[in-house]
Amino acid sequence: LHILDATGKTVWSRGITPAEAGGTITWDGVTTNGARASAGIYFVRVVGITPSGRMEAVQGGVTLR
Repeated sequence: LHILDATGKTVWSRGITPAEAGGTITWDGVTTNGARASAGIYFVRVVGITPSGRMEAVQGGVTLR
């Protein structure tokens, strides 16, 4: 799971376990280096491998205020 800023730079990321797949993961708005992310639009990118071994990516957006 990656959170990207408007320029495409990853500001936060973490791995997802199979037990978490399909669930909810919360980002607190703090970047990987511990700084509070500034207000703006961020993109969510999730990349995973299906049981058949195919890689899939899903993207969406979030506004941080």
